[in-house]
Amino acid sequence: MKGKRLFSILISVCLILTLLPTAALAEGTAEGKTAGTISILENPTKIYDGKGVEAPSVQTNSGGTVSYTYYDASGNALSGAPVNAGTYSVAATVAATANYTAATTEKYSFTIAKRPVVLGLSALITNSTELTATAVLMNALGSDAGTVEFTITPQGQTDGTKVTGKLTGTGDVYTATARLDNPGAGIYTIDARYVSGTSDNYTCASPTARASCDQSLEARSVSCSSSSSSTFSKTYGTDTSFDLGAAASISAAGDDDVFSYMVVYDSYAVYGLGPAVQVSNTGNVTIYSAGTAFIKISLTDKNSHYMEADTYVKVQVSPAPLAVTSQVKSDGGSSTVSEAAYGTAGSLKYSLGYSGFLKSGSDTAETFTGGHGTLAVEPLTNTSDAGARTAEIVRQGAGSLTINETTYYNIFLCATTH
Repeated sequence: MKGKRLFSILISVCLILTLLPTAALAEGTAEGKTAGTISILENPTKIYDGKGVEAPSVQTNSGGTVSYTYYDASGNALSGAPVNAGTYSVAATVAATANYTAATTEKYSFTIAKRPVVLGLSALITNSTELTATAVLMNALGSDAGTVEFTITPQGQTDGTKVTGKLTGTGDVYTATARLDNPGAGIYTIDARYVSGTSDNYTCASPTARASCDQSLEARSVSCSSSSSSTFSKTYGTDTSFDLGAAASISAAGDDDVFSYMVVYDSYAVYGLGPAVQVSNTGNVTIYSAGTAFIKISLTDKNSHYMEADTYVKVQVSPAPLAVTSQVKSDGGSSTVSEAAYGTAGSLKYSLGYSGFLKSGSDTAETFTGGHGTLAVEPLTNTSDAGARTAEIVRQGAGSLTINETTYYNIFLCATTH
């Protein structure tokens, strides 16, 4: 299967030119300032990630300082870039310079969409003295992950014990627990319902889960022998596949142990795209792209001597490194230059070099895959102010993705541009 490819971009050489003023400009601005212009080029729309939105790139004819003002859905100015899910707008302003007046864009609307999360649930009765239900929320971020409402119901009854647990954790995995002391004999059903936090930054496609446990069966657990933690860290291009190495804390006799595997969250598949990873029925994971996935491992035995044991593991596939170098050349393109006279920058030529493409599947030496677009240089113009100027490396032709009537731009490619 050909999956999407993801690269992290390291710009190793910035394009910095010194534009030399002409004699007339050096004497002042007797003819008055040119009207400054500025426009926003990027849609800041993104999925909630616990961070403020990045300032969108702009196009301006001036070398003045660019600043941004953000507004909430009611049009109130914010003190900084918004973080939480919601609808916002932004306006960009370029300050006046010796040669150009200040200018401000119209407000540009954008959205911080709720982050998709997945709810998992497991339950065990240990030593016939305590029933413990554990809910796992995957792909969440921050301290306000929310709560889980548990209902523990003995077989044959309609009213169960209700417990609310706060989700706590670090990284992107949070847990909440509910306990019932001295459960009587029999089978118990545990229902869990996810409730989002006060900031309401998450959306859960399946906010309820159900598990059961039988006090007459022995409890055990499942772990992965090939990892010292619940996270497998891999690198796209370097690692292609690996085995989870699932093992039972107590092995059933003979070959009675039955392991099953299921990807419950995938940072690509959640958007309807090809998966980052897939897992076989024997626990072998194949990597198709950089990204994040969570896999549920379930353990049962053929003769029903043990309660079902479940665990969740994270697979984090880092992007393959990609280096980009850049040069600016004279009009003929034959020699590299570092300075040009004011009024001549528009005729300069630019080139980029790449190293690190894996060149597998649809990868090529000059393009990004899966609609990521291509890199290009935003050229300087003949009216760029005199002084040291930086020509920015930008993406061109990057695709967009529409989900539930919301359009997301450049949500997969991590790029540092200068």
